[in-house]
Amino acid sequence: AEDKEGFLNLVRRAFDIGNEFFSGPGKGVVPAMPCSIDVKNAPPFLQKYAFMVFFANMFDPNKETPRAIYMVGADALDVTKDPDCSQEHALQVGTHEVTPGHINEGRYKKRIPDVSLRMGSMGSVALIEGWGLFSEEIAAESGFFEYAGERTGCDPQVLRLFYMNAKLLRAGRMVADPSLQMGLMTPSQVEEYLVDECLQDQQFAKGQARYYPNVPGYSSTYYPGYLFLKALRDLVVETLDGFMDEKQARYFFYQ
Repeated sequence: AEDKEGFLNLVRRAFDIGNEFFSGPGKGVVPAMPCSIDVKNAPPFLQKYAFMVFFANMFDPNKETPRAIYMVGADALDVTKDPDCSQEHALQVGTHEVTPGHINEGRYKKRIPDVSLRMGSMGSVALIEGWGLFSEEIAAESGFFEYAGERTGCDPQVLRLFYMNAKLLRAGRMVADPSLQMGLMTPSQVEEYLVDECLQDQQFAKGQARYYPNVPGYSSTYYPGYLFLKALRDLVVETLDGFMDEKQARYFFYQ
């Protein structure tokens, strides 16, 4: 639990495996643009909020110089208390944050100005975080968990449980976040709800109840954004039926 450098190396490895899968065995599942990742301890002024940060050349896909900074929340530190689960957690987080998640999405949009302009003008947190959650599902559907298990020795079923638990949390936020903002639930009730109904750890739930008031409405956007993107994908696949198979139609949509 105190070996931060060891945990950072584990996270670097997890992110590399995601890049490796979607540009190798998983190629053709989703447009992927592997990039160099540099994971670091959060600098002192950020350590109150984040255990680690990681950098990626997100905004200029033609350069290898790290250009963007991402923070992984302080709750990530909690997973180091259980060494058996650290690797699975890092792999699952990587699908949301890196490939095929936020960093991959950002790099892809920047390479195609027209897409960048359209998506940037929307300014929608729901689409941004919805894509992150949708990316976790893409990984689950594409065989990434099994591949990661072969490469790391971790249990694919534990990976799948992390994914399902994270998805349940995002659904629960649709109740907890607005209820807290409108005074329909107290912080302690939010904490109890996340533990009892969303199967979250007590300490993590307490942190969530403190976090929601700082960014009203943000946490409740993940799941609606995910549902919108999933429904739109299914509509595209249905519309293109007869012109291309389902995998090709999904790739067309992701593009």
